[in-house]
Amino acid sequence: MNILPAWNWAATQVKAYRAQLRFCLRMTVAALLAFALTQLLAIPLHGLWAVLTAVVVTQVSVGGSLRATAEYVVGTLGGAAYASLVGVLVPHTTALALAGVLALTVAPLAGAAALSPSFRVAPFTAVIVLLISNELGEGPVESALYRLLEVALGGAVAVTVALLVFPERAWGSTRPPARLIDWRKSCTSCWWVFRASSTSTRSGASRTRPAKLSRTARRSPPRRSASALSTSRQSPILVPSREPC
Repeated sequence: MNILPAWNWAATQVKAYRAQLRFCLRMTVAALLAFALTQLLAIPLHGLWAVLTAVVVTQVSVGGSLRATAEYVVGTLGGAAYASLVGVLVPHTTALALAGVLALTVAPLAGAAALSPSFRVAPFTAVIVLLISNELGEGPVESALYRLLEVALGGAVAVTVALLVFPERAWGSTRPPARLIDWRKSCTSCWWVFRASSTSTRSGASRTRPAKLSRTARRSPPRRSASALSTSRQSPILVPSREPC
């Protein structure tokens, strides 16, 4: 079996989708590295928040990863701080009280998320801090601190992987694939051929077209010769008489 065509096809596909494959590799490495660090540090829930943060903030380009990490950390900090403050000040031992605390926490954070995209994860973090802290036997402040540490760890892992593992700039990730480039080249060549043919047709038609009269020739009346003028002057003008016959 000849594997050379299959090998050439695979190499072409890898070259065409190089940026996408690098992005897959970076996200996988970030998730595995965050999981390994949480296992070494013995973080509860197997480092769930650190792994999720490393996966979420990993973007195609380095700049995208930095921007996503900054927004995620800011949103987590705001949501965790506000949720822990409300959880400490307002007692919520019953389900009805917990629902009231949840509404009091989510509504302002949702307004902040609507005003600034940096707080998009703030309501999500606040809900996790309020609901999971009771299930794990943690207080709101302790749960908020754990979330902040895990998010900071996951964001640091994502940024480190983006800078070290096949770093991709924004202009390199937006490069069109090879098929699109070939399609653009063919369209451009067809356009130039059509333009050349239309130009040649127009030039041939202009050669066979009769010459137009100038504006002065169209506007000025035809001139009469001197002999015609003298004849018209010498010829008498016959005026019919009004006398009855």
